[in-house]
Amino acid sequence: MLKQRFFERVYDLAYDGCQVLSLLKQVRARDVPAAAPNPHRRWIYLATTTSDVADERDRIKRELLERGHVVLPEAPLPMLSRDVETMVRDCLAKCTIAIHLLGQRYGVTPEDSSESIPALQVRLTADRALGPDLQRLIWMPGGGESPDERQRAFILRVQEDPALHHRAEVIEGNLNLLKKDLIRRLAPPEEEPKAAAPEKSPGGAPKLYLICDPKDEPALEALEDYLFAQGLEVSLPAFDGDDADAAALHQDNLLTCNAVLVYYGAAPKAWVDIKLRELLKATGYGREAPIGVQAVYVAPTDDRRRERFRSHQAGVIRQPGEGFEPALVEEFVEAVRQSKDEG
Repeated sequence: MLKQRFFERVYDLAYDGCQVLSLLKQVRARDVPAAAPNPHRRWIYLATTTSDVADERDRIKRELLERGHVVLPEAPLPMLSRDVETMVRDCLAKCTIAIHLLGQRYGVTPEDSSESIPALQVRLTADRALGPDLQRLIWMPGGGESPDERQRAFILRVQEDPALHHRAEVIEGNLNLLKKDLIRRLAPPEEEPKAAAPEKSPGGAPKLYLICDPKDEPALEALEDYLFAQGLEVSLPAFDGDDADAAALHQDNLLTCNAVLVYYGAAPKAWVDIKLRELLKATGYGREAPIGVQAVYVAPTDDRRRERFRSHQAGVIRQPGEGFEPALVEEFVEAVRQSKDEG
């Protein structure tokens, strides 16, 4: 491990040296026309992070630089919060993508602030994302909780507070999912793979993507069986295999389905909000048209917040009692059929 870190630092030093030599060459050859700028170069804010994920941040930074992008900040952040905010805002004014790696540790807190530097950067990029031209990627490890109570509370706020995850793709688990999403966003238009369009042949069954939490899979079997019996091709998320395979299947289902039904059972409301935002991003993955039929199926509960769930984006279907009643989804099924006929 130490040997690998040594070679990584040598590589970074060699890269920086190459950049300096290139600048010197340009200075000495001022009469030579400058090379045309790379039209696909992006300015990217790669947030500073805690030591437990610093190596991953370095690797991402290295890959971005190799692809010709500009990565900010170029210098360490200061230790006073007002100076941090000034520097971060200056950097964000130039950037179109912001990336955050949230590890298990809360991080260093500036002298005049109660927020850690990673938390402060999340807040500042969320403020900047109120405008139309900043994309955000927030990665956090899946599995066990952080031993730091402050970090657990911060992660929960990011997941549940719309102000903090505004216009953000929140990715949990395998870091390769973040890298794949980032590469897709940075790919020049001609390099983006052409996505499959939803099934349009008149003989094919309408495709329904039934999104649920793994804990709810047994509870929705009656619903799944009924939808299948109505002639719908029902697909569920992948609950086995690695995170990369599950993410690939999820994206493929969003690209090819005629309708989506989100099952709101054991998962928290923040999970439902995230899934609904992902539906809006389906056209960004290459889908020809938005998903026309969307609904949330609210399972019976004693949770008042779940009972009050509402959405302007998707229809809401509520199951009042313990047993599934086919009449609850008859109107939804008919809408799925019509969407297939219209497509």
